[in-house]
Amino acid sequence: MGDVRNFIQVSEVMTRRPVVIASGKNVVEAADLMRRHSIGSLLVLNDKKLEGIFTLDDIVYKAVADGKCCSDLKVEDIMSKTIISVNPTDDVSDAMELMNENNIKQLPVISDGELVGFLTVKDILRIEPAMIDLTIEQLRLQEEHRQRHIQKIVEKDGLDIDEDLFE
Repeated sequence: MGDVRNFIQVSEVMTRRPVVIASGKNVVEAADLMRRHSIGSLLVLNDKKLEGIFTLDDIVYKAVADGKCCSDLKVEDIMSKTIISVNPTDDVSDAMELMNENNIKQLPVISDGELVGFLTVKDILRIEPAMIDLTIEQLRLQEEHRQRHIQKIVEKDGLDIDEDLFE
């Protein structure tokens, strides 16, 4: 059976106004910002340019676990600088696969070099029921197509096949 894609674009589910922080802010300010917005990550900007992603994991693993004082650290000191991003027209299924391959929970959305949004696992989970329904429908249509194709071959070649196979 062929590859099943949901064809839901990233732009349809992404957060359009992501919470951002300047790279020079301290870690305590970043943590407070995340707490106030009930989020687990921030996009880090410097002069409107995306420089990295700052997550709760960065605080735990790169500061607290190492015994560092968060008020003495800047966001840029412990943020993730490797930026893996998607385009707004990318398929959400591809974005999910990219997250899974890279063990990340969020992706900046970039269009023509500009930050236009942020896609998180939480955004994707909000549409999951619709994706499941769409996938089921795609599979049903593929199966119908497969059965019609087999039926044509059977009729063309005059094969004697049990009709129960097509139900």
